[in-house]
Amino acid sequence: MQVAAMRHSTARGEVAMSTYRYQLETEPAHADVRLLLEGLYHYNVEQTARDDGQWLAIFLRDETDRIVAGLHGWTWGGWMKVSFLWVSPQERRQGRGRQLLLMAEAEARKRGWVFQGDAQHFQLPGTGVLSQVRIPYRCHH
Repeated sequence: MQVAAMRHSTARGEVAMSTYRYQLETEPAHADVRLLLEGLYHYNVEQTARDDGQWLAIFLRDETDRIVAGLHGWTWGGWMKVSFLWVSPQERRQGRGRQLLLMAEAEARKRGWVFQGDAQHFQLPGTGVLSQVRIPYRCHH
């Protein structure tokens, strides 16, 4: 753990010291990660005046309501980002992932989507290894 002492001015012009610590976490709390995402979103809104960001999640559930496939991402400023797309082994090779992407694209178009592009992560079949692939393309309305 690294500790950093920071100097900052108070309202009365005094110099105050605050102590911060850097903390690496391998299992961060969802609320902590959400705080980072919200901070970044608010910064981007301040810089661009675009406040149309929305989460995007689509799930495929079986008859017991168990999730067997899903997609998670967001739309903002005419962009769509798919952060995660997962299909359980028993549902693979049946077009489930394709259908999730088509549904995400349809919803993103309703939200004013124009562009999509980013590094996408895929699990290599049978390996458990993630691969990163760049897929930039323009939305066709």
